[in-house]
Amino acid sequence: MTTTPGIQAHAAINAYKKANFLYYIHNFRGFAILAIVAHHVIISLEWKNSGIEAIVLLLIGNGSVYFVFIAGFLFQFLSSKYEYKSYLFKKFQYVIAPYILVSLPAILLTVLGSSLFSAPDWFITKFSGWPLAGQIVMYLLTGSLLSQFWFIPMITIFYLVSPLLIWVDRHPRYYWILPALLVITAIVPRPEESNAIQSFLHFASIYVGGMFC
Repeated sequence: MTTTPGIQAHAAINAYKKANFLYYIHNFRGFAILAIVAHHVIISLEWKNSGIEAIVLLLIGNGSVYFVFIAGFLFQFLSSKYEYKSYLFKKFQYVIAPYILVSLPAILLTVLGSSLFSAPDWFITKFSGWPLAGQIVMYLLTGSLLSQFWFIPMITIFYLVSPLLIWVDRHPRYYWILPALLVITAIVPRPEESNAIQSFLHFASIYVGGMFC
């Protein structure tokens, strides 16, 4: 029994997709998710030995690092299809728009004085004197109402500077910037508050390191 050209083409497309699906990165992403969940469990427990707690956090408390590394890795892996406008549109469609949609109820409840959500002290200190519209913008730019949302404003900066990252990748000798970025990571700590720019500076070496790998 012979197959039609359409079936053959469909099989070829499926084979191509399977060949270009990085199962090990998919599995690594699953591990990163587990690490992040484990981190939040660890910090909610009462530890009698702070040394053991520190060791456990060191070993499995770096889920965010893994995610940033994976993001850089996949950005480079898919860079042959890169086009800035369509890239930003897709990121807005699948990352930024859902982030805004989920954030708005929390912002609304906070503005209305609900006890379910409240701005952190540092946010009140810095922005309580701003007009309401300005405060809403800063809620979105910092992700401060839901602490887990700090990641979205930070990764958005990587989206915006992606032409520079593409340029580095297409001129591989400039990956020598990695040692300098690692120094910046060492000097600029991960912020205690939601600070997208500081987080970007801290994690830039991890993202570019993922691209390099």
